[in-house]
Amino acid sequence: MVAAFALLAAASATPAWSATDLPQIGTTAQNAVMLGNRQVPLPPGEWSIVSTGFGSVDGASPGPYGAILAVTLVQLSGSRVDAVIVAQTNALPVGTGWGPSGDCKREDLAFASELRVQAYDLSCAYIAFADLAASPMVAASELIASRGWRLAPRFLVVGFRTGNRRDVLDLRYAFNPESAPLAVPGAAADAAWQPDAVARDPARGRIVAALARWSEATGRQLEQRLAHPADAPEPLPSPWHFLATPEDVGADRPMPLWALTLYKDLTFRSIMMSSSAAVTYALSGNFFSAGIMPIAQGVTHFLAFYGVELGWEWPRHPPVQDFVAAPRQPALAVVEEPQRLSRGGGLGSAVAAPLGGLGGMTGRYAGFDGMQVPLPPGRWETAAAAREGEGAQAVDSRVLVSLAGGKLAGIVVARTNAVAQTATFGAAAECDRGDIHLAVQRYATRVDGLCIFIKHLLMNPDAGDAPGWGAARRWFRIRDRTNVLDIRYYFPPPDGDERPDQPRWADSVWAPARMASDPARKAHIAALERWTQPMSEAIERGFRDQLDADVTSASPWSTAMAVSGVTALDALRASGAIDDAQYREQLIGLRLREAEPLSVEMSFERRTFYKTLFYQAIATADSAAVSYLILGAPFLSLTYVGTMSVIAPVAYYLHEVAWAAAGVGKPPVQKPREFAEIGIDR
Repeated sequence: MVAAFALLAAASATPAWSATDLPQIGTTAQNAVMLGNRQVPLPPGEWSIVSTGFGSVDGASPGPYGAILAVTLVQLSGSRVDAVIVAQTNALPVGTGWGPSGDCKREDLAFASELRVQAYDLSCAYIAFADLAASPMVAASELIASRGWRLAPRFLVVGFRTGNRRDVLDLRYAFNPESAPLAVPGAAADAAWQPDAVARDPARGRIVAALARWSEATGRQLEQRLAHPADAPEPLPSPWHFLATPEDVGADRPMPLWALTLYKDLTFRSIMMSSSAAVTYALSGNFFSAGIMPIAQGVTHFLAFYGVELGWEWPRHPPVQDFVAAPRQPALAVVEEPQRLSRGGGLGSAVAAPLGGLGGMTGRYAGFDGMQVPLPPGRWETAAAAREGEGAQAVDSRVLVSLAGGKLAGIVVARTNAVAQTATFGAAAECDRGDIHLAVQRYATRVDGLCIFIKHLLMNPDAGDAPGWGAARRWFRIRDRTNVLDIRYYFPPPDGDERPDQPRWADSVWAPARMASDPARKAHIAALERWTQPMSEAIERGFRDQLDADVTSASPWSTAMAVSGVTALDALRASGAIDDAQYREQLIGLRLREAEPLSVEMSFERRTFYKTLFYQAIATADSAAVSYLILGAPFLSLTYVGTMSVIAPVAYYLHEVAWAAAGVGKPPVQKPREFAEIGIDR
């Protein structure tokens, strides 16, 4: 722990947005608008909010999602509507991701990007030419007409579907082709924007190409804003900016699976063919056999490797999920004097004390670098805030303490990277320990991860005034492509302090080896494990700055845990967004999800181990047949197969690890960031 603490910037004082909040009709927004607790980025200029409402999912249900929130904004040039934005998002987070919209799969559009699926992250974009007045995407067309605004018969629509394992944004930016800086005769003609017509018309081709480049640049921002809303958002670039610039903004597109598999296969073949030749010559002493064996096995094993790789790495194909606009609000009111939303659309955290000052707070969470740290019940004091390191390695830290009856009741230490990253942090070493009470990776992919563990800890005798109790410690680390949030909760044992004269971690009464013969302490550890479920959800939301009244804090020793999402579901039913039948169905889903055991996904290391065994079973059978045909002797064949069965799996596993570390063709992963402990934990 550092001796001197540098104060960080104060947290935003603007009010927090609830997951069910809709923007106010008649107001205007710039740069971004809040829809629920998601941030919708806007192109430059002033945008008027003309419609809001609720909808539902048409297609496979993603689980209890509450309702689909929707907002429509327009941008005017005099009385002409130059652009329209329709944004939709889910009210409640889900657990297993979202599917693409039907438009992402259409083949009759002027442009459609590749559907990118990485773990539960999903993104796609497309360009269509649509009649907005007749389309359900603009529920406010009558209101636009009543204002005397002129709506063009056709608009160029750039659509996006961006999702992760919890949330989704479906955005449609519609631009009036008559407003494009590049004059196009017959801009409103539908047939002229069909793919074959665009290919024959240089002017229209330039417009579509500019919008396609804009979609690449915007798509990356949408992915980041979905996970981490900006405190002071900047506007999106104008799509017409890309008429004047030829740069290819899509240079970082992921490599197709077939190409990545081919390159991996070729590199592995070079290793195994040389090994095969060496082993064959050592057994037979024959150059001909040593030459023909790697060639024959090079063909059969090449096909085996390619098939195994495609089978194991083939991305999931989530079903199509379209959003049906079904506004259930009263008739839309017109505000005569528009009011302007804040630049961030009201984004912020309701924090009792700002991060910039050291003091007390009583609340459910503490604001921290655009994220929120959930707090157990009680009064918490900000004891210290610091920034350590420089540049991309800088880490912001915050320490909070809670007192009860003059005794230390808990410590919370939160850390995060001070600078947004471009590569996902790897899993911490603590996540794989086998000598503590609990160590699980809820999920660990190349784009996100959540690790949880419980262990006992002996406070360091040199830690100043800190008491020397043995702490039941709860630890969470959540990460994605840009950030990591490391939160450590320290609680004194409920049965009193443990003050060994010469502390040895393994000899503590809280050591895992002693739990089997100590039912009382084992029950306390079980209580901490139960606490995992609600706290995991709170930390997931806090990581994305989405904590609201729907998530309540709970004591680790409490026997009653509130079901997350019920408050928002109640609000949706009260507003008419969902009916009683939908409410009951989703409430059952929330309760079932809460009652499920803590889900754990397979780690990369274990997955690679199973993948190695699967490949080796095929390779061994093939090697036995081919080696017998070439060597002609059962003993030589068995010796060859036995030798290669040692070399091949080791080479295969190391080859997989090396490719994963290189990050070629996949989202990059950087080394995990380890943080110092405040006591003795091993």
